[in-house]
Amino acid sequence: LQFLYLIVLGGVGDGDAGVVDVTLAGRWIRPAAPRMAAAKKGDAEAAAWDRAHRVGGGGGNAPPVALYTDHDPATSIKGCGFKDAATARRTLWLTGQPGGLYKQYWTVRAMAERAERHPAFGHAGSGAGMRAAAKVLRAWLEARRGALNSGAPPEAAADHAAQRANHAALVRSPANAHARRYCADEAAFAAHAKRDRAAALAQLRAGAAAPAGTPFALSAPQVVTIFGGPGEHGYGTHTCDEAAAAGRPAWACVCGFARRHTVRVAAAGAPAAENGAVTRDPAPLGLGKRFPYAAFTLTWRGETGRAAYSEAAGAGMKAPPLARFLQPRRGADPEEAAAIDVDAASSRSGSSAGAAPKKRRRE
Repeated sequence: LQFLYLIVLGGVGDGDAGVVDVTLAGRWIRPAAPRMAAAKKGDAEAAAWDRAHRVGGGGGNAPPVALYTDHDPATSIKGCGFKDAATARRTLWLTGQPGGLYKQYWTVRAMAERAERHPAFGHAGSGAGMRAAAKVLRAWLEARRGALNSGAPPEAAADHAAQRANHAALVRSPANAHARRYCADEAAFAAHAKRDRAAALAQLRAGAAAPAGTPFALSAPQVVTIFGGPGEHGYGTHTCDEAAAAGRPAWACVCGFARRHTVRVAAAGAPAAENGAVTRDPAPLGLGKRFPYAAFTLTWRGETGRAAYSEAAGAGMKAPPLARFLQPRRGADPEEAAAIDVDAASSRSGSSAGAAPKKRRRE
């Protein structure tokens, strides 16, 4: 159904640039039974989604279950969302990439449902972008349903077995150690996610303040909580180096996060698709306005659990002094403020040993 994507991408809606940080929960969709009438395939797909999310089971306008979860961080796609039409078009492109087609309907439907249930959706001003996003997403969903009901074949499934195997391997990998399936309950899962994100952001900021190429600690769960699993993302790409060397697609991982991975973050507005209709947006990474790099390449080694910036382009500002860069931001999460790398802290104390503290000039 590639033509459906092109129709929606090129001709529906417009909106302000931007994106919300939304990640996705993957679910494998089994093909419809061969005996099912072709005219019912689109309706059956929608009905399967409704059953899985308990739609139509009462509760008024309560959101369907599992719309707000990302239970397997190692398989997540970063950059999908429903803030505006541009974000919706990026969502269609990201979920249509090889390696994610098996869950495209499910994630696009989830984004549409989330937009329509957002408290600001009906507001005249603040909800305009979300309404434009919902229009783009619903147009794709209706076009897909109509095509399937009229007998059009679903997306190519030649490599679905490989996608399924890759998905299963990522779920079992160390990067997915804090997934919901391994936690006692939702509260424990949420606590892990919060700690992983806070620690990862602190490490990434500390590494950016150190000399280029300086390794810093970053665990596999911390990598995926910020950058998601291997594949295309709204910010850029995350690849397994061994898979790339073997000519495998971007979504493939053959090392199980045991060896080297590369994350490439593009500058805001860089084209993500050949036709230029979709652009990159690193803002959802949440690195902050004081982060010194507008674009960078991060090399992560699974053998050591350490990462380093191998390439970086400035954001038009000088990297701040380490001590100042590591200061907690006003209103920052206390766990994030406390998660400072030992290496960074030791280098900070060692460089100023025995020196009297200088008075800070008021800015």
